[in-house]
Amino acid sequence: MYAYKETYLNDAREQLGEMFDYAVNVYGMEPDSFWDLFVHSAIARGLSAGEARLIAGMSGYELFAGLLYECMQKRIEIETVSDIDKSVAYWAGWALAYYQWRSGMSYKAIRNCGIRLTEVLDLYILHEAPDEKFYEVMAEKMKVTHKGEFMKRLRAYHHLTQKELSDATGVSLRMVQLYEQGQNDLEKAQAGVALSLAEALGTDVKELIR
Repeated sequence: MYAYKETYLNDAREQLGEMFDYAVNVYGMEPDSFWDLFVHSAIARGLSAGEARLIAGMSGYELFAGLLYECMQKRIEIETVSDIDKSVAYWAGWALAYYQWRSGMSYKAIRNCGIRLTEVLDLYILHEAPDEKFYEVMAEKMKVTHKGEFMKRLRAYHHLTQKELSDATGVSLRMVQLYEQGQNDLEKAQAGVALSLAEALGTDVKELIR
């Protein structure tokens, strides 16, 4: 299930490429620190959903400035940047935008599955390969084969044991285990159960049961 209409894809890829390039190579942010900042932002949520006001209305450089203000209340003046040479960071943003669109997962969900930006930068060897090859490599890295496995990765990301997740949500330990094993379908869980699990795991219900 694609994240949004394909007509927005190339613009979204260019924006993410510009943003990543500016953050890493101009502003000097450490890649994984920037990635963590980005995925938790409203800008990332909007881009994940293909919001036209972001994709059609702003450059990647402007989005980066907006991100800094949103997350750190810091205002910056954007420097003029030549786009003749595309950096590795630009390619990482360009490629990740394709994976996000193709998979339908949010950027936050991709990060919560353990993907770091430095890992994506290391895949630059694929920069001349078809987009589908990058998608296949990323899908293998993610190795999320069912909803319960995604829930398990989220729990590990938040350093929770199954018992701690059970205690935090009121969902029985056995039910947590069955959801993670894929034996019980999260999509069929009671609304209150799914909501409690999603809140404890730092995501929303739609993401959890996608």
